[in-house]
Amino acid sequence: MKPRILLLDEPLSALDGVIKESIKERIKTIAREYHLTTIIVTHDPEEALTLSDKVLIVNEGSISQYGRPEEIITAPGNEFVRQFILNQLEIKRNNIYSLFLWHRRCERMKWKIKNTEIKVIFTIILVVFAVFWQCLWCSCYLSHSRGRQAFH
Repeated sequence: MKPRILLLDEPLSALDGVIKESIKERIKTIAREYHLTTIIVTHDPEEALTLSDKVLIVNEGSISQYGRPEEIITAPGNEFVRQFILNQLEIKRNNIYSLFLWHRRCERMKWKIKNTEIKVIFTIILVVFAVFWQCLWCSCYLSHSRGRQAFH
């Protein structure tokens, strides 16, 4: 028995990101290797658009759009496709982008914090040294003024 169709219902929904990407590649490999028409049911537009040669978008039992991923992204067929597909992808993109910006800000803040800590530590060392020097000088002065030499 050699099947011609592979039907997968939400195959990636419970997987973490790294495993999800490796399984996506495995699904593509199996479909190509065995010349299978593969139908994948998903609610994730990223999965649909990155896994498929053609995407069928269904809304309330009716076909909203059928086409290649590039066609769906560049020319959404209606408002549902625009909202459901493009809006979700834009939200994901913005979330990821903001994480990277946040990470960069944190890296810059670490440098600023480290730089400030270095300045604070350096200032504390200078103050301690100045106080120590002042005490040493006072001690030396007092010893000298009493007729004793502070240093030999």
